[in-house]
Amino acid sequence: MSAELLTKDEFAMQELSYNSDKVLDGTLTGIVTYIKIDEGNHVLSRYEEDSWMFPPSMSHAGQYISHRTLNFAKIKKIEQQRMAKRIILQFMKEGKALGTLNMCLKNLSLYFQWVNNQEISELNAFTAREYVKYVNTLISNYGKYKGEPLSKSTKDKRFEALEKLYRHCNHFDFVKEHPWIESSAKEQAGLVGQVLADYQNKPHNRAYPR
Repeated sequence: MSAELLTKDEFAMQELSYNSDKVLDGTLTGIVTYIKIDEGNHVLSRYEEDSWMFPPSMSHAGQYISHRTLNFAKIKKIEQQRMAKRIILQFMKEGKALGTLNMCLKNLSLYFQWVNNQEISELNAFTAREYVKYVNTLISNYGKYKGEPLSKSTKDKRFEALEKLYRHCNHFDFVKEHPWIESSAKEQAGLVGQVLADYQNKPHNRAYPR
């Protein structure tokens, strides 16, 4: 990861400038996270690096550096890493909380792991249905819910990763069609009717300041 101090002019020249073609071929470079200080900007990470470290202001007090670092190297295939970075970058532009970024990357990694194990070459409605069937067989391995099926909200986040792939990565060859054109991640997870209403009315964590 980067650790360098740049002047205002140096930073301006090296800050990330998004280009979809360069995302596809892996040539996009530039600063993605940094800390602004009196002397200039302290660079934390660059787009082309395997890990992105975020400033302490985006995490809870006392958290380890590992808790504010996204590791894309856990995703084994290069094209899949590029798709994950594209989605995380979009989330950052939208001001999402660091916890949301971590959860998104985790669910993308889990999906890509399943894809690679099944030797699946594309995202389409059929492969999405197969993934739903697979996730519905999973049980929790930790906490008070250990041994129980995944919660509907957990499955929703798993399935939402596929929707993010379609929305933000449809220029990649891997993405062929919407996973469920007349449905949604929430419906696939069973969050419908009153169950959905109760879920939406639950308090959710606010995003940390950027």
